[in-house]
Amino acid sequence: MSKIFKKYDNVEIEILSESKLDSKKQTGFIGFSGLDENVEKALENGKYEKDTREISFKTKGSELRIKVLKHIKTPKIYHFLFEKNQELANEFVKDQLNVQKLNSEIDSLKTQIIDKETEFKKQIVSLQEKAQLQINEHRKRNDEHINNQIKENKQYALQSFLEDLIQPLNNFEVAIKSAENIDNPIVQNFAKGFDMLYKQIENVLADAGVSKIEPKIGDTFDPNIHQVYEVFASDQPKDTILEVKNIGYKLHDRTIKPALIVVSK
Repeated sequence: MSKIFKKYDNVEIEILSESKLDSKKQTGFIGFSGLDENVEKALENGKYEKDTREISFKTKGSELRIKVLKHIKTPKIYHFLFEKNQELANEFVKDQLNVQKLNSEIDSLKTQIIDKETEFKKQIVSLQEKAQLQINEHRKRNDEHINNQIKENKQYALQSFLEDLIQPLNNFEVAIKSAENIDNPIVQNFAKGFDMLYKQIENVLADAGVSKIEPKIGDTFDPNIHQVYEVFASDQPKDTILEVKNIGYKLHDRTIKPALIVVSK
C-alpha cells in the first residue's frame, strides 16, 4: 500500500483522458467500496505527483492517469468498523449463498416429493386395478361355479326319485316281456297295452335326460357304467361281457344305476 494512501482512506478522484468529456469521477473508501479495481491499484502502486496531485499507473498496455480531488485519512481507531462491516458483509454473502443452497435443496426435495407422490399414486392406481381385476376374476369364477351348481342341481334334481323308480320300472318291463310269451290272447292284449304305457314312461324319462345303458355281449367291461354280477372262466379275453343280467340307466352324463353283467376272467 502506498505511504500516502492507506486502506480505508476516503478519496475522490477524477480519471483523466485525452478528452475532458471522457473524464469520470469516483468517490469511495480505499479497499472497501466505491472505487474501481484499477483505481485502487493505481492508488496503491501508481506514481504520485504531489504538486499536481496526479497519479499515473500502467495497466494492460495502457496508462491510467487519475487526479486526486480529495483525500481524507481515516483514523485507525475506526478501521475496526470497516473490518467489522466487511466481515458482516462477507458473512451476509456467505449466508446468502447458504440460503440459495438451502433453497436449491428445498426445491430439489420438493421435486423429489412430487416425483415420489406421483409414483406412489401410480402404484396405488396399479394396485387398485390389479385388485379390481382379481375381484372381477373371483366374481366371474364364483358366478360360473354358482351357475354350474344351479345347472347341475337342475339336471340331477330327479336323481333320487329316479333311483327309487328304476327298480319297479325294470320289474314292470320284465313282467310285460313275460306276459308277451304267454299263449293267451287276453293276456297278450293286456301286455300290449302295458307296453304302450311303458314306452310313454320311457319317453317322459328321456325328456328328463334319462337314457338306458344297454351293454352287448362281447363288449368290454367299463367300470363307469357296468357292475360285475359274476365272473366266469372263458376263452374270451379278460373283462369281456358274457351275459347281461340287467340294463342300467344314466341321468344326462351321470350313471345312476350301472348295468349288471357277467364277465370273463
